[in-house]
Formats: sequence, C-alpha cells, structure tokens
Amino acid sequence: MDPHRLFKFVPWLIGAALTVGVVFADALFAPDVGQAQVAPSPTTNAPGVLRTVKSVSPATGILPNSIVTFTVTINTGSNLTGIVAEDIFAGRARSDETFLVGDAVLDPGTPAEQTIPGELDIDQLNRVIYKFDLGDFLTRGVHYLVYEWQLGDASCFRASNEIHLDQPARTTAHLSGGTSTISFPVGGEECAPTATRTLAATATPPPTNTPTPPPTNTPTNTPAPTRTNTPTTPPTSTPTTPPLANTATPVVPNTIEKSCTPRTTAPGSTISCTVRFNLAAAADVAIEDIFSGLGNSGSGTPGTDLVQGSVFLDGSEVPAEQIEQVADQLNRVVYNIQLPDLAAGEHTLTMDFTIGSEIGCFAQGNNEAHLFLNGNSAARDTVTFPLAVRCS
Repeated sequence: MDPHRLFKFVPWLIGAALTVGVVFADALFAPDVGQAQVAPSPTTNAPGVLRTVKSVSPATGILPNSIVTFTVTINTGSNLTGIVAEDIFAGRARSDETFLVGDAVLDPGTPAEQTIPGELDIDQLNRVIYKFDLGDFLTRGVHYLVYEWQLGDASCFRASNEIHLDQPARTTAHLSGGTSTISFPVGGEECAPTATRTLAATATPPPTNTPTPPPTNTPTNTPAPTRTNTPTTPPTSTPTTPPLANTATPVVPNTIEKSCTPRTTAPGSTISCTVRFNLAAAADVAIEDIFSGLGNSGSGTPGTDLVQGSVFLDGSEVPAEQIEQVADQLNRVVYNIQLPDLAAGEHTLTMDFTIGSEIGCFAQGNNEAHLFLNGNSAARDTVTFPLAVRCS
C-alpha cells in the first residue's frame, strides 16, 4: 500500500480506537441500571410462590421507650409489581408514643439498596399503621426490608407487629403468603409474675395430758366405815395430725391469654379458641377479638367468621346480644364480646371460628385479643399469635 495513503488512515484509526475505548470504559464503570432490580440472593421458590417472615431485634428484654428493629424477609418466586407493604403495630398507644423512626431500607448494603419512606395511614388507640411503597423493586429472589419503631412508656404488656404485602392495582386482598406476624413482651423485671406462694402448715399440738389426782379418802363415823379409793383414769393422749400444706397460686391481675387449635389449618376448616383472663377485682369486661390476614365472612363458604352459638364463658353460653361484630373488612374481622359484672379471679372464654374456604394455601394471618375493663377505652392487656393456612 502507498505509504501516503496509509498515513491518511492513521488519524481515523486512532479516533476509532479512542471511541471504542471510551465506550468500553463506560460499559465497565458506569452503574448498571438493571443491577438495581436484581435481588441480593436467589430463591428456590417456584414461580408464583411468596413467603414473608418478620423478626424483631432485640428478641428479648425489650423495655419501654426503647427502639426496636424489624426485618422482613420477602422470598418471591416471581417479579412483583406495584407492591405496597402495610405495617401494623398493635397493643399500646397512638402514633405520638409509638411510631416509625426514619425511613425503611430495602436490601440494605447491596447494589439494590432503596430508601423507602413510610406514610402514616391509620392512627387509632392501640393500632398504628404505616405503609411503604415498594413499587416494582421486588424482583424474583430474596429481599430484606428493615426499619425501626420507637416504643412508648407503657410497660408490662404484649405487643404485636404484622406486615402485609398488597398489590392495590390488582386486588384489594393481601397477597397470599405476604403476611407475617410476631408478638413480644415489653417490660423489665417489674413485669415478672409473682412467685407461687406455699402456705406452710401449722401443726396443732396435742392436748396436754394432765392426770386427775384421785379423791382424798375421808373417813366417816358410820358403823361400817368404808374407805373407797377410786382412781380416775387420765384421758388417752390422741395426737392430732397436722393439715396438709395449702398451695395458693396468686392471681396475676388483669392479664389475658389466648390460644387456638390447630394453629395451622386448611381453607374452610374450623378452629377452636380459648381465652383466659384474670381479674384482680370484680369488673365489667369487654373482649375485642380480631382476625387479620385471613379474608372475611365473604371469603367463600364458609367465610372467615365467628361460629354463632359457640361462645361460652365459664361453661355457660354467652347471649347473642352481648356479641357484636364491629368490623367485617377484607382481612380484618373484629368482634366485641361484652361480659358485665364478672367476679374477681380467673375466667375462661371459648369460641369457634371458621377459616374462609377461598383463602390461599399459603396465607399467613394472626389473631389477637384485647382485654378492656369498666368501659376504659385503652386495652388493659393484649395477646397476639400467628395462624397459618396450608392445603393438604
């Protein structure tokens, strides 16, 4: 080739090389937009399967006025779009005492990290709800949503926190497998139950054996004097057996416990629940019972609802007029059971609930009960536990 012609191509070759280098450098060092949509770890879930698990830190020893950290593990087998997370704190106070601290963080410490502001949605006594707009960030894989709550100064109660994943553009129901609930005690050593007292038996001493002296022999002036010595036999000593020890379990005042069996059940089944509560003194009692995350009375035949005629207090049926359904919303069914003029001590309330036949096979819900005394609008004590629905 003519050297003069080759020389003409040199500037073009240098410019082309520089262009290719710049493009390559941009591709190598520029942020990958698609990378922000990649989950930090893979999933083994099949497409369409969603699992949501919530945890709290610290797990124990949570004190009033402290800050707790919640971590929600979201394991999805499919890309999710238009997702809104609903976070509910139940048990004590309003948002002026119990509230979200700062923003939530999705997938912290990874290239996919996103800051998600929380929006206060509901501010009721003993029920504070925030919502997080997760948009289209939940791609197939395992994600972590982390955020903090500030606790109020209330002590010696059991709090509950639950998360629901919603897809408002597609359905008004919570996503199947998108609910998780945890429950934890708040309070220090002052909240420990009083130790069981054993009343020591007091032995009754046997009676003292005091012998009776024989009568004095007094002679008489009779023609035929007779001296009679009549000894008196002392009473037989019969020792008294001391009574057995009396064991008294002190009543923990104004607390509530609840359990349901089975805790994992199938759609359309019936579960039996038992509520136990202790009263330090006679009181008018109201029990607020809440099912959340498991549909409502319209969720199939049967729906999620209280079985009429199944409510009994201490073995006697509670009249229907004392039982009021105060909410029948999707994934929130609430009953108020009035129990007036109850004596002090322990009482047992039993009831049955049906689980909606159209609830998904991986639904996660929870049940909570609040104890109200003498018309006070603040719950005296709360208990919450999770329920799971699984298909056989």
